[in-house]
Amino acid sequence: MQYCGILFNTQPVQRLRYGELETLMNRELVSRLIAGICVEIDSPLTIFAAKVYPPAEEEGKEEVYWMPIEGYSQEKRLVPPRYSLFCETCRGFSMQKLSAEFNSAGIGPDKCPSKFGQGLTCLSQKAPCLRKPEPDWDHCPVFLKARSDNCPCYNSDLALIEEVGSLWEQKCAPENGVRHTCHAGFHEVAFPLVVHGHLVGVAITGQLFLDSKQIKRAEDFIKSKKVGDICGCEWSTQVGKDEDLEEARDILIGLERKNKRDGAKTGAKTVFLVDGSQLKQKIDCLRPNLDRFEKSAESQYTDLRTRSEAAFRRELLGFIENHRTETDFFKGPIKEVVKRMQEFWSFKCVYLLFCPPKTEQFDPVVIARSILGNAEGFGVPTSTGGQAQVKEQELHAYPHLRPWGGGPSSVSPSLNKIMAKIEDFVNKCNAESLKIQKKDCGFVVVVPTIRGVYTFVLAVRDRRKIACLKSLFPEQSISDLCQDMIFETCNEIVGEFHTVKEFAERETEVQIRCLENMKKAITGEIDTVAVKLSTDLEAMRQSKERQSNPQAGSEEIQEQLFKICEVPRKRIDKELESLRARTQSG
Repeated sequence: MQYCGILFNTQPVQRLRYGELETLMNRELVSRLIAGICVEIDSPLTIFAAKVYPPAEEEGKEEVYWMPIEGYSQEKRLVPPRYSLFCETCRGFSMQKLSAEFNSAGIGPDKCPSKFGQGLTCLSQKAPCLRKPEPDWDHCPVFLKARSDNCPCYNSDLALIEEVGSLWEQKCAPENGVRHTCHAGFHEVAFPLVVHGHLVGVAITGQLFLDSKQIKRAEDFIKSKKVGDICGCEWSTQVGKDEDLEEARDILIGLERKNKRDGAKTGAKTVFLVDGSQLKQKIDCLRPNLDRFEKSAESQYTDLRTRSEAAFRRELLGFIENHRTETDFFKGPIKEVVKRMQEFWSFKCVYLLFCPPKTEQFDPVVIARSILGNAEGFGVPTSTGGQAQVKEQELHAYPHLRPWGGGPSSVSPSLNKIMAKIEDFVNKCNAESLKIQKKDCGFVVVVPTIRGVYTFVLAVRDRRKIACLKSLFPEQSISDLCQDMIFETCNEIVGEFHTVKEFAERETEVQIRCLENMKKAITGEIDTVAVKLSTDLEAMRQSKERQSNPQAGSEEIQEQLFKICEVPRKRIDKELESLRARTQSG
């Protein structure tokens, strides 16, 4: 017999904070892609993927490390051309020495100098130091830190990545790439890779030279200074390797010169010695490939983010469903809902406000709030039903985001009047616990219902809990994708409130009162009609123009009228009986 099972996750849903390339795209697939592009542009290409590591200590700061992804063939061999001979020799010395040091030190999750192995920091994605058949040191943050201090090539890559990030943030990154000359004198070109408005990677091609005189001699290169250092220094991993580097330089220059000289006769292509037009051709070929790569990663991010937000929405709705029979839902369980909203969307405070219907002015009361994780529930005030004062068609169709204390928007006159009161109200409620500055964002979702107007106020994004990758979004802002998700979730939460027992009982009482009032009104109208009919009948009896005996026909009409009027009263009585029975059984 075969069995199948369903696994349910009862842990809180985690928001997709980082659109990291290696989370969005399979690394081996990216490596194969790079291999194909290398062949197409006939030059090396490396994609440096941003990887965020949380601090080992609670008060620490998150750090971004740049993990190199190289191109490999199906046989796991590096696809030529990976590096120029000089660059390959230089990088090889650094990698061999550092790898040997790390292997001999026995570094692992339980023996990590930076404590990245503690908790789930590394182990959640399998620690690079544990990968088989050999450790993947180029994806170990501790190793990359040591490499940036000891490998001139990686140090130069990081300098170029920083330059790309700075220009990109200023929206000054050129379309044809950021050009750069490394310590050794090779020409490189870099392109930002952007997903959801964040810099998630940098693609670098190069190790090209337009003139052999650009390439430094080995002795000068080893003594070249690090980027950012005031004085020069020696690269320790290259010390004593002068002859090997100089030989690699001579071979590279000699081969390139020969290829350049024989190219016109044999049609042979050169790889590293290029002129301006050849460089442009490589860039023109590379750019469309990177654009397609970006679009694929963006699509994957949108899909993952949408699923993450949908799972969170189901978590909240499921929580309401599980606690809907509690009589104090709007004082107890509701505070957990707003707390999760505050944590999941990285705000410092979230308010759920309610304004009863048919009020002359928007006068909100707090149902629940969560400020810096401290949540409280206060309950919903009693309402008598009716249409809300603020008409739905006058409100915005999407969430409203604006700087706190900002001027009026063009959304609607009704909303502008409400916003100032909401901000004053929230500021008074916060008192000393959290002061909201004018530069902070105020995100408001207004949900009008027949019972009244529900308003979610989400304010002050917590920068510590938002992705620390470079971003084009203003410091206090929410992406369009996130706005849409928040709006949908808030609306569905309000829609689920009618299933809560506390609310349903209150609604039943309101319906009973409405039906009783309707019955009284119908009875009164029937009595009024009966009196009028009796008056008319009396007039008919006294009229000389009527038949000799009109009374019989008049009494029959009166009897039929009373039968017709009795139908709605019986229906109302039946509905009242059903509602009262439901209330008693509940």
